[in-house]
Amino acid sequence: MAAVLAAGSLFIGCNSDTEESPVITVTVTIPNGEPLTFECFSPNCDEEILKALGTTITFDYTFEKGKNVMKEIYVTRIYDEVSFVIEEFTDISGGIIGDAERKEYSATAPPTTVKEKPETWIFEAIDNKGVSTKMTITLGKDEGKPADCELIWDNYQTILFGQSSSDGGSFYSVVNNKVMTLSDANGVGGYGVDFVYFSSTNGSTFASPYDPQSISTFNIGGWSTKNRTRFVNISVETNDNPGPISEWWEEYVEGIDGKNHSSQVYELFELDIVSFKTEGGIKGAFTIENIIAGPQGNIKIKFIREICE
Repeated sequence: MAAVLAAGSLFIGCNSDTEESPVITVTVTIPNGEPLTFECFSPNCDEEILKALGTTITFDYTFEKGKNVMKEIYVTRIYDEVSFVIEEFTDISGGIIGDAERKEYSATAPPTTVKEKPETWIFEAIDNKGVSTKMTITLGKDEGKPADCELIWDNYQTILFGQSSSDGGSFYSVVNNKVMTLSDANGVGGYGVDFVYFSSTNGSTFASPYDPQSISTFNIGGWSTKNRTRFVNISVETNDNPGPISEWWEEYVEGIDGKNHSSQVYELFELDIVSFKTEGGIKGAFTIENIIAGPQGNIKIKFIREICE
């Protein structure tokens, strides 16, 4: 079933032969447009949203139990043949999202900008009897005029804190756009953590969870997941003269695999620009807005986002 993003709200249901399955409801919203709502309570529902190229999409979703209690929940984004886990609960009865008899679970995925290729979002719920419901939403390609996209610095600023600070977290998840405390990160065994921030003899430092200094600073060797994010300090590579985004994005972000990347960048200063690639394949860049040095200090960073018309 296909839908075109346009004015006016639309509700689309996917019928089932049984009312015993979990029910998945997904509302898709774009700027300046009315939401599209899809509902699924059958083993497989496939939806397509046409003319999605260049739009910024937000998903609000609810998983509601059917006859039985929910056991597992998955939300996955697939872009350019790379999968990104947005949400994963595999033992709901174990208390991860509350009591096993809880009727529903609702959340909002971080906004995502659809680029030049179609992408797929998969929402799946499995109950404790193995009955499953899965909704697949494909953000289809606009066959009309290609979108005009521009890379800009986002006004939103993220603040991470040093390892001895009690004011906030030292860990950051790129895909979830979320700062996490050590307690939060330990609670998920490092799952979803892409950046670690700390202060050392090498000054203000960003590192991957897999980096030995991250492990020793926070004693996270027992994490089940230690992502191998790679970094390049573009300011150092360009002798503090990187120029506008258009002059270095392709070389240092899109082409990061061919650069002298590392598991950490250190001796960071205000206005430095750093590119990165997460283990999940997400590429991007951030600039240092402000630094209060030391283990009890913090660092303020600003990411680049893509605006498409």
